[in-house]
Amino acid sequence: AEEGEPAVPMDRFRANVVIRGKGQPLAPYAEDGLLRFEAGGVRFVMVKPCARCTMPSVDQATGVPTGSREPLRTLTETRKGSMLGYTRKKMAGGGYFGANCVPELQAGAESSLGEGDTVTALEQGTWT
Repeated sequence: AEEGEPAVPMDRFRANVVIRGKGQPLAPYAEDGLLRFEAGGVRFVMVKPCARCTMPSVDQATGVPTGSREPLRTLTETRKGSMLGYTRKKMAGGGYFGANCVPELQAGAESSLGEGDTVTALEQGTWT
């Protein structure tokens, strides 16, 4: 966040799944190199990096915009698609944080994730 600005709470990013290191923290932006992973017996494929909108600048409890340009300002200055090596013209701008992923389930199959499930990287690589 910009100096003097409060830290942006995680709930503002509206993540469905947050991966944390067990015993030791993950490297910052570890999801950038993760293409497929397994958690709770379910395999996931990363569909695309997540370009951020202004929603993280809205207080999730009140629905009121904070009036701050953070975190989008910092993300577009430090994590723009062109800086991350994304070659698709549509992905060159914006500020990226996190990734969109989908489960690899057979039709009709059900599964669930739980807090504390072990996450295993299955395929690592880079987005283009």
